[in-house]
Amino acid sequence: MGQTKNILTLVLIAFALSIQAWLISIFALQYLPLKDTLSQTVFPEWRYFVRPERDALHFHIFVFVALGLTAMVLWKMRLKLADALLMQKARVFLVLEMIWTFLLLSAAFKMIVYAQRPQLAARVFWVIAAVSVAGKIFIKPLSVFLHRAYQYLHSPSSRLAYLAEISFPVLLVLVLYVPDARGVMARDFLGEQYHHWDSAVMAPGWAYLSGSVLNVDVISQYGLGLPIFVAQLTKLLGGFTYANVLRVIMGVNIIYYLGWYLLLRSWLKNTLIVIAGMLFAVKIQMFHSGVYPIVFTYPSETILRYMFDVAVFALMLGHLRTGKYFYLWGGSIICGIAVFYMTTTGLCLALTWGVYLGSLAVFPGLRSRFLPDRRSWLALSACLPAVAAAIFACLWFAEGQHMFTAEFWRNTEEFNNYFLNYFGTVPMDQNITDHNYLFFWMGLWMPLVYLGTFLMVMSLYFWRKLSVEHLLAAFIAFYGMTLYHYFVARSLSTGFYNEGLPYAFILCFWLALGLEKAAKRTRRNITLACIVISAYALLTNYNYIAYPNIFNLSRHPLTDPLVLSPLPDGRSYFNHLYSQLPMDSRLPSNSLGETDEKLRSEKDFSSDDEMNKYYNQEFDFSEDAGLIDALVPPQGKAAVVSSFETKILMDAKRPPFFYYVPLIISRPMHMRTMVVTALYTQDHLLRTIAQIKAQAPEYIFIERIFRRESIDLVTYKDGSAFLALMHYINAHYENFREGLFLMALKRKV
Repeated sequence: MGQTKNILTLVLIAFALSIQAWLISIFALQYLPLKDTLSQTVFPEWRYFVRPERDALHFHIFVFVALGLTAMVLWKMRLKLADALLMQKARVFLVLEMIWTFLLLSAAFKMIVYAQRPQLAARVFWVIAAVSVAGKIFIKPLSVFLHRAYQYLHSPSSRLAYLAEISFPVLLVLVLYVPDARGVMARDFLGEQYHHWDSAVMAPGWAYLSGSVLNVDVISQYGLGLPIFVAQLTKLLGGFTYANVLRVIMGVNIIYYLGWYLLLRSWLKNTLIVIAGMLFAVKIQMFHSGVYPIVFTYPSETILRYMFDVAVFALMLGHLRTGKYFYLWGGSIICGIAVFYMTTTGLCLALTWGVYLGSLAVFPGLRSRFLPDRRSWLALSACLPAVAAAIFACLWFAEGQHMFTAEFWRNTEEFNNYFLNYFGTVPMDQNITDHNYLFFWMGLWMPLVYLGTFLMVMSLYFWRKLSVEHLLAAFIAFYGMTLYHYFVARSLSTGFYNEGLPYAFILCFWLALGLEKAAKRTRRNITLACIVISAYALLTNYNYIAYPNIFNLSRHPLTDPLVLSPLPDGRSYFNHLYSQLPMDSRLPSNSLGETDEKLRSEKDFSSDDEMNKYYNQEFDFSEDAGLIDALVPPQGKAAVVSSFETKILMDAKRPPFFYYVPLIISRPMHMRTMVVTALYTQDHLLRTIAQIKAQAPEYIFIERIFRRESIDLVTYKDGSAFLALMHYINAHYENFREGLFLMALKRKV
């Protein structure tokens, strides 16, 4: 039996070496041109059949190298199969060769997947190849080093966990922190034209700071508290700007992950498992394929959406440990704040908290432990009023007397009602028809984990197989189920990954629970393996490679093609929404009377600094802001119908006039096209026109191109609401004064 294992070891060594030789031959020979003599004689209509390739040659290389190496190794070692020391070294050598082979295969896979820009993966491939060769040459000292490292990691005096406990939070901050916040916003300006930023944060945030009442004067689509919270925090950074808002989101993001790290470490009492879980959590939530090129492209997909949950679960754990009433009341108050902050995710958190409170009253073990007397029941009954009081206090702070009006509540329910009536929903089977099979199966797997964890943990606790602290896993799982409703309704790749943090934390729980009775050496091996796997999954993720933190491989991570990948169809990310619009839908000139639309791509910028300089020029609307400042009195509302109306209003220091803001989905200001409004329904359009009629602003500011007499002659399939709005404005307003991009229209007498 022993010799059989030794023979298998030698065969696997030869097999691993043959795979390495095969891979190196593939990528080495690609630099040699193939002879193509047939294309000159084949008719043009059949020339696409001629596709020179070396696949057969590479297959032959692989087979013959594998046969030759196996024969050579077995022949050379035929008399030494019984040498235990030598075969132990062979097994170490095999492990190393399997690692080199896996890394080479990974790099080769990346080179093929990102064939349009394979430079980075190619460099890594050859570095790994060189390291693997060095590993073969210096196998003896490398084996000694690995043996000593292994012994250290498993020695009783090893300070690994202590060092990791101290260093990991620092590493986490450095991984998540982005030094060039303004550069990230410059890239979003060129890539998405701030569509997601303006609707989620910037427009309602600026409206609030300039004196408007949210969901009364101006809509706030993503909850009342979110833009207020962010806007107030930007004051600590010097003012409400796009870059400062990103810094706030980034800071909250860092604090949130540090909070979960501390909570999980306190709960699971296994630092290494928690590190593995946090790396996995960061990977699935921040660096999944649904957030290109960076998670901050979509503020609603960041942890800004549900940032209060870590505090609630920390208080839940505190109550499970001590039974103090403070934790119950504190959790209830935070749940109320969360509902005010963002209604949907706040309700998910409040519902989870309600199930926890209900469990205290229903489960005999919990009831006898936490509700032993009348005073404790009174403390529990005060929790629901505490949630309501927190919501009331926040609403009073934000809305004042308006919170008692039917208009406010009707406006607050508007967008939630659209969602409940299938506006924007995507069926789950859409992922199958789109061939996104991983998304589909993960979308089915996660709720099974959530529901299974909840039922199993609650059942095991009921039968006294788990401690009371283990119940935290059940409520994290229940919270995951509530968040999962978003993916059920809108089954996109951003859905289950964005709500996948509870999933990562539950996996940590089960891993820690499963290893409780394992031998110390086994436990350490498994946890270290989990860290390596999680780190590998994170560090080889292309979205992470492109993430502009201090560890980025490029000095210009926002524009360098070495670390960036193009869109799936090969197009540039910059201006991708408009770069391929048909020419027959464009006017002869733009608002400036020019034909150049300035649709720049990444290749037009040699560095991030050059991109930032271009951004500073193109995002300066001071001339148009001056036009508004000259015609609209201080604190007066400015009626702006334009791309980037939020930034123009911020430069002019005027609150928005329209309730639906942003009114226009922004596109580059130099475009020779019309726009699409953010008015989704006929009621939106009628309300906007009714607002103009009722409040009769003296001036309306529109892009100069909108005033073209030929506007109705443009082939414009997506602009029915825009055309109807412009018809009304043109009928009641006339030209008055021009700025750079904007024109002031004055109400006709």
